Amino acid sequence: MMRLLQEAKEKNSDSKDSKKADKSKISEEKFTYSTKDVILYALGVGVTVKHDMSHLKFLYEGCENFSVLPTFAVIPAQVCRRK
Repeated sequence: MMRLLQEAKEKNSDSKDSKKADKSKISEEKFTYSTKDVILYALGVGVTVKHDMSHLKFLYEGCENFSVLPTFAVIPAQVCRRK
């Protein structure tokens, strides 16, 4: 399997698209969000305290351990990619 992956990598590294991608620059983007955005995201993906009160930290900004769901990180990537 490793041999096949290495062969595919070598084959693709010679392509024009690969060389073009190596030379391209990725612009820096800034993404800002508020507690409201984080809470709405958590609600949107189904977080609830119905069965587990520890999830309150994702839904209430006044919670001592207020946290952002790790999967929230896909949102900035999607927003910045559209620009």
